[in-house]
Order: sequence, then structure tokens, then C-alpha cells
Amino acid sequence: SSDGKYAGQVVGGDDGGVTWGGSPDDGDVFGTVLECHEHKAGLVQLDSVPYGTNGPFSINFWVKQGQGNTDWVGEFEYIFSHTSTSVTDGPFFPFSENQIHMFLPKVSHPAHGILRAVVKDSTDLYTGSNSQTFLDSDGSFLDNNPRNLNGHVDFEDGKWHMVTLTTRIAEDDDGDEDDDDVDEGNPKGYEMYVDGVLAGEAPPSILWEQLDDGLDSIPGVDADGGNPLMLDGPIHLCGRADRDIQRHFGGKLAHLSLWDDALTPEQIAQMFTEVMGQEKLEQRCVESDNSGWRTNGKDPCPFLAISSAPSDVATPSTEPAQKGAPAGSS
Repeated sequence: SSDGKYAGQVVGGDDGGVTWGGSPDDGDVFGTVLECHEHKAGLVQLDSVPYGTNGPFSINFWVKQGQGNTDWVGEFEYIFSHTSTSVTDGPFFPFSENQIHMFLPKVSHPAHGILRAVVKDSTDLYTGSNSQTFLDSDGSFLDNNPRNLNGHVDFEDGKWHMVTLTTRIAEDDDGDEDDDDVDEGNPKGYEMYVDGVLAGEAPPSILWEQLDDGLDSIPGVDADGGNPLMLDGPIHLCGRADRDIQRHFGGKLAHLSLWDDALTPEQIAQMFTEVMGQEKLEQRCVESDNSGWRTNGKDPCPFLAISSAPSDVATPSTEPAQKGAPAGSS
């Protein structure tokens, strides 16, 4: 809308399933925020926003997981769920075309403590088990095994975390980002950033290199995202698009933003530092540097080398094409 807010409504659930509030006493930094209670099964339904229709897109929000209800039996807590209307016409299945989901596994799940993303554009047709792809915030790809990798953010720590999901940016022949390279089409794949720092890639870099070298596909793995999205259904916050009663999120959300473009690492880092400051970003980079990203040939914080010389680098714009105010004010 013209005032930069998303139109929507609270749907379903018991009274008080979704509330607006925030207490400075427990460290909240956004004032009024959206708070969801998973055991009351409420969610927010926003009118669809036409992002990603040309392929590139970015989603950004702040999330603080609640302590949870010990009697709640749900396995996954869906924070963001957006699909085409055709997806919700039948039984829910997250691995067909035109879907984006971000959710937290419950403590009973082997991979609890991470955030998981599923991205499917209009060309990502389901072809079997190869299409059942997902990316976790500790960098794991297609991994449901128990693990506790060094350097990743624990979403169960009761703190605010910034999550960014973005498609890949095209690179020129020298490996540098090339925002003007549109003749060769959009690159497939997407990335997840947590607290301003690269946390994972789908597919991982070693597989991306095979695609960039001219392969059309990777045997055994589908590369998702990058081509146009046709998401004409409503956006769901704090619950899954089909409103499954066991797929609700318990916690707080703020500052949902959507873009029609892929964001650069510098732009994402800038959004984080505007809220948490440069020191927190650098601390996150040190932690991430111990997580194994360097050994995979990927620098999680390429912007640190230029952060001390802003006069030599153009300041990126982080103004979204469709920007949401704090989720609780919509």
C-alpha cells in the first residue's frame, strides 16, 4: 500500500492467539511487535504482494522464538508461509512449485534450534525425492540428522534474530557480483543469512560451481529458486498456508520486508547493524568464521574488509519494493 504497510487480518485460533505488544523489560527492541501463541493456533493472513515475479526476490524479518508450551504436540512452527492458490486447493505438499516456507523444528525434532527454508519457483516442478529440498540456518542442506555445528545461531536462545532469504546474484566471468547481467537469465539457487551473516546456501557452493560451469542440473539434487514466482495466495505469518493446527509458531515477529531483487551481503549487513550495531555484527562474523564456511571456500562476511572505507564503496539501498512496518502495526 502507499503507506508501506501490508493489509491483512488475524484468522482462526482461540481468543488471544495473536496479540500486539512488547516489553522493554525482556529486551525487546522494536516496541510494538506481533506475538503469536502456538497452542492457541492463531495466525495473520496478509494480502498477497507480487514479489519475485521476475525471479529475484528477498524476504527479511526479525524473529524471537517463545519458550513454547510443553503440552503442544506440533512438530514444526511455521513463521512465514506463502503459496499459490492452487497449492492450497488440495492436500498440503511443500515441495511442488510456487511456494516459500520458513519454519522452526520443535525441540523433539533432531534438528531443533535451527530455522529451515523451502523455496520453489514456478519452474520447480515436483519430480520425486530429488525435489524434496530444504536449507537449514546452520548451513546444512537436505539434512534431518541430529547435529550441533559450531558457529551457528541457536534460535532457541530467547533472543531476537534477523533472518534474510534471498536468491543468488549473477556473477561476471571474474566471479564478481554483476547486477546488470540479465542476458543469461537468473542464476538458480538461494541463500539464507542470519543476523546479517551468510548462514547457508541451496545448493551448497561446491554444487553451484557445477551449475555455473554449464551443467543444466545436478544429479540427485534439484536447484530451486531464481526463476519467476507466481505466489497469488495470501501470506501467512505464525502458521502454515493450509492452517494446520499443529504447524503454528509461538514467539514474536517484527519488520517483515519483501523485495523484487536479490540483496547483496553488504545490504543485509547494513540492515542488521542499523538495529544491533557494528560490534554485534563483527561478533557474529567471528562465530561464523568458526563454522566451516571458510573451508567451503565461502567468506560469510566479505563486507568487513570494506567496512572501514565507506568513501570508496557506494552505500547500498535497503529500501524494499514493498516494505512492511513492524509486523504488529499492520
